[in-house]
Amino acid sequence: MTDQKSQIPGSALNSNHETTNDQSNKTLIGNGERQDTSIARRALDKKGPFKTVRNFFAFIGHVARRVWIRRGVDLSAPNHPEPLIEQGIDEEPEPVPQAAISQQEVVPDPIASQLHARAATFRNTGVLGNLEEAIRLDREALALRPVGHPQRADSLTNLAISLKTHFRRASTLSHLQEAVELDREALGLRPPLHPDRGTSLNNLAIDLRTRFRQLGDMADLDEALKLDREALVSRPEPHPNRSNTLFGLAYGYRERYKQKGDHADLEEAIRFDREALRLRPEPHSGRADSLNNLGASLIMRFEVWDRREDLDEALDLYRASFRLRPSHPERASSLNNLGDGLRLRFERKGEITDLEEAIKSHREAVRLRPVDHPQRAIALHNLAIDLKARFDQTRQMGDLEEALNLNRKVLHLLPPPHPLRSYALNDLAVDLRLRFLQTGERADLEEALKFHSEALCLRPVPHPLRGTSLFNMAEIHRSLFEETSEIAHLDEAVKLDREALTLDSTNHLRRASLLNLLAGHLQLRAGQTGETADLDESVKLSREALHLLPAEHPDGVSSLINLASSLGALLEKGRKLADVEELVELEREILNLRPHPQQALSLNHMAQRLFARFQLTGEMTDMEEAVKAFRASATHEAASEFELFIHACHWSQMASKSNHTSGVEAFQTAIRLLPRIAMLGSNIRSQLVALRSRSVGLASDAAFFCLRSGEIEKAVEFLEEGRSVFWSQALHLRTPLDNLKAVRSDLAQTLERVSRTLDLGSFELLSRGSGEEVDGQLSLRRRSIEERQAVLDEIRGLDGFQDFLLPQPCAKLQKVAVNDPVVMLIATRDTSECAAVIITSSRITHIPLHLFSYRRAEILAAQLKNALEQAGMNSELNKPTDESDTLPQSHGSAADTPTSLALAFDQDNRGAILVDDVPRSSDEIFRLVLKELWESVVEPVVRRLSLKESDTPPRLWWCCTGPFTSLPLHAAGMYNKDTTSECLLDYAVSSYTPTLGTLLKSQSPPTGPDPNLFKMLAVVQTETKGLRSLRGAGEELQRIERYVPKESLIRVAPASSDRVLKELPSALIVHFACHGQQNAGDPLESALFLEGGQKLKISDIMRLPLRDAALAFLSACQTAAGDEKNPDESMHLAAAMLFAGFRGVVATMWPILDRDGPEVAAVFYGHLFSRSNLAQSESLLCPDTTEAARALHTAVLKLRGSGASFMRWVPFVHYGL
Repeated sequence: MTDQKSQIPGSALNSNHETTNDQSNKTLIGNGERQDTSIARRALDKKGPFKTVRNFFAFIGHVARRVWIRRGVDLSAPNHPEPLIEQGIDEEPEPVPQAAISQQEVVPDPIASQLHARAATFRNTGVLGNLEEAIRLDREALALRPVGHPQRADSLTNLAISLKTHFRRASTLSHLQEAVELDREALGLRPPLHPDRGTSLNNLAIDLRTRFRQLGDMADLDEALKLDREALVSRPEPHPNRSNTLFGLAYGYRERYKQKGDHADLEEAIRFDREALRLRPEPHSGRADSLNNLGASLIMRFEVWDRREDLDEALDLYRASFRLRPSHPERASSLNNLGDGLRLRFERKGEITDLEEAIKSHREAVRLRPVDHPQRAIALHNLAIDLKARFDQTRQMGDLEEALNLNRKVLHLLPPPHPLRSYALNDLAVDLRLRFLQTGERADLEEALKFHSEALCLRPVPHPLRGTSLFNMAEIHRSLFEETSEIAHLDEAVKLDREALTLDSTNHLRRASLLNLLAGHLQLRAGQTGETADLDESVKLSREALHLLPAEHPDGVSSLINLASSLGALLEKGRKLADVEELVELEREILNLRPHPQQALSLNHMAQRLFARFQLTGEMTDMEEAVKAFRASATHEAASEFELFIHACHWSQMASKSNHTSGVEAFQTAIRLLPRIAMLGSNIRSQLVALRSRSVGLASDAAFFCLRSGEIEKAVEFLEEGRSVFWSQALHLRTPLDNLKAVRSDLAQTLERVSRTLDLGSFELLSRGSGEEVDGQLSLRRRSIEERQAVLDEIRGLDGFQDFLLPQPCAKLQKVAVNDPVVMLIATRDTSECAAVIITSSRITHIPLHLFSYRRAEILAAQLKNALEQAGMNSELNKPTDESDTLPQSHGSAADTPTSLALAFDQDNRGAILVDDVPRSSDEIFRLVLKELWESVVEPVVRRLSLKESDTPPRLWWCCTGPFTSLPLHAAGMYNKDTTSECLLDYAVSSYTPTLGTLLKSQSPPTGPDPNLFKMLAVVQTETKGLRSLRGAGEELQRIERYVPKESLIRVAPASSDRVLKELPSALIVHFACHGQQNAGDPLESALFLEGGQKLKISDIMRLPLRDAALAFLSACQTAAGDEKNPDESMHLAAAMLFAGFRGVVATMWPILDRDGPEVAAVFYGHLFSRSNLAQSESLLCPDTTEAARALHTAVLKLRGSGASFMRWVPFVHYGL
């Protein structure tokens, strides 16, 4: 189901065609003007010289009458063009105001006549200030013709003209209201049989129709019809203005049909249009208008009955109208209507040539309506509709971007209180939501909601398009539900749908759309709540929509899809073979219809039905056909990346359930889409949000599938490619291109340029500017993405560059373990066990972890979190300042700590049982958690690697997925209360890495500055506004100064963010001693706190290209605490430092004790700057930073040996080399 566009009249919601009214100023330019001049010249030549000036002006008046009669104009009707544009109706030629040329003998009134003449001069300029002067002059003239004056009716009419002209420019409703009263008074002064009564009837009818368009009062429209009927009686054939009155009648019946849905009114409109056309044979100047209007009426009837002959006749009429206007000022109107008709035929027949011709026609219409043209908004709007229609077919983002840009211009041209503003608001909001569906840009959805809300306020009951606004608001809430999973949004969508249905019961096309929308929302809600009643109603509504719209109708496809989906959901409640087979046939019927925008969705549904039948029958042909349909839906050219990803996930789930061989291909398809989805985001925040909701657990599921199939190398590749996608994409934009430069420097330069544009653009769009600015930036980003992909394709065509920036094969990834092993830990919700994959230089080994599961990992992580909360260590804001603040004195004693966790461990089945009367201290919880990690996860790895206890243990890297990222694997062990223990610290020096690629990058040789120019940056912030003082931070600096040469140390204390960002690029080692905090809601806001409460955020660090930085020590809190919602993306400060270029990072998993910072730093730097390490380095100044992990290992052992509690020494971790 797609959003409805409440199209501006003229493009139009019902008629789809631009229209105008009874009176239009078309007599000043073009062929008609030249013909009129010819008439005047011939008459003047024939008459010869005049005896008096009076005779000359009398003759001029006679000639003018002949000219206007030829044009079919009421000579005494002093009317000006009506404001706004009607649907399907061209405006009738406007007579020159003729107040002084009355058909009655009157007493000369030269002063009033001169005032009216001056007013007409000002009025004809169209300038707003001049219009106000015209009104003033006409009021003076009217004052000179009080009640009873024989020419008062003329003055009333002229003042009404000026007021209506001003209303057309400024939309001042009070002027229109006054004009109605003036024309009503003039009509009262012209009783039946008065020669000018027909003119007054016509004028008042026009006023009332205009007011109806503003206020929607049907009484105005009914009265206008009554007046037009009386005028028609007074204008029998061959009255020159009979066709004008027919115009007004046709318009009135059309409008009443649109409001009440009485098809008899539409037939009357067509009858009057045909009669008006008959009365305007060529070369009548109004024939083109009548051709246009009859075409518009036929279009309306086509949309009701779907009679192809009506559409074809309408297009013939439009083409004929267009041919009659080769240089006419209303040529743009003909182009517009022709384009609308062609687009409508495209929607019915699917011929893309019709749409291309429509776009061409509408572009020409825009060209003919310059910036100051009053109907430019209509031309822009219709072109936008065409481009959106082409986007639906081709998914070319350029079309959607142009449509959005055009609709922003339309909104700018219709400021408050313009009566058509709600149309522009609606359509712009529709385009924004559509862009959101393509890019996942959440800000687009929020802006769309704002515009829809404003449009809804401008459409109170009984506005005819209030239902459309409700419809589109419901779709916004559906998208919000899909983003947030908050069912309240679905409830609101259903509520809005129901209200919309009560407002629109006559137009069967619109009603069918609303029924489909409500059916879809009920189906979604049923999927969340399990309510069968919602599914039953969804089926009922879909069937009703199908009754209103046959499946062959373009919008009928939605009815079939909704019906099939609802029936499929009902079948899940109690699946029967006969029902499944009926559903398969229904899906086939949908697919056999002509191609439609939801083709990929239909293929996906078909695949699911076939798989359901396979599960019941075991028929392999169903399975193979299902795979074929899944493959087609996951690679469909007309589907967005988000849609393709969903379909690929459905495919992978099916393959995983049935252990089908296509599973690897299915998972590969889904994982390969992740970078494309991330790249669509306008900035780093939206990229992360897009991944958050889609990538969770996908790589682990894929890896487990491969492990079951014995494809261990493919499992490693999936784990690498499907995790930390955010970082991988960012790193690709900063990849050195030295090898490429040696072969094709031009391609390297192009790639560098476009990659830099994308890299910088990701940060520039963090703060959303005006709509136009964002549109331009997003358009630039899309073009840059396309250019970058084209360059990459060309590069990959070069010899030796076939795999350039593509995911690395396992053989290359295995090089990461050339010196020491890497262990990848895999957890997935779909299995009852976890797995470890051990990578060494010679082999890759799979170890099933039968005693550990995803759920157990979650429970252990929750227990550690509770233990930290119990000790007041869960937040930086309440971080203890010394050991008296609730911390246990020793890792081996329970101490007198408060207890809040009531979990005891069942030693037989390793389950957690709630036992209310078994309090546990924080250290006891740590001991039990670390014990289970040792027995169930770490010890099997240690035994498989044949590691031995040692005073100088080897290195070991952990690459974790899912909840493993929150567990302290490096500290796993059996910590008994006596002096005996066995733990990983005895067997290995542990480090972590987000991905294998990150570690490979760290292992590459540095290309930075001369080591003899070694600089270390020490950032110390002891006082931070709103947070506790860090006395230990100052001590840390003193400890560092003991080991780092004075000339090499850059001290920043107190630390401003600007100073730190300035100094970072020149430092090989950086040490932060300050407060830190992980932002769970927005990981990019996680930060180190500096002077005056300033923050050094992840997003700030990411901007820095520090390719040759060696080591970062983050002596702050929670600097390695990741994103719980998407742990596989490693969104923490430590990972940000690795991305920025540091080869190794020391960080913390949770808040640390202030006094522990100096102690750990002293041992760490004492080891790092020891003589042995300096001797091994390239310089006597620059230490060997690859010893950082061992230095931290040494420091942690010393802290643990001092009797510190678990929560004091466990949080220190090392990342990278």
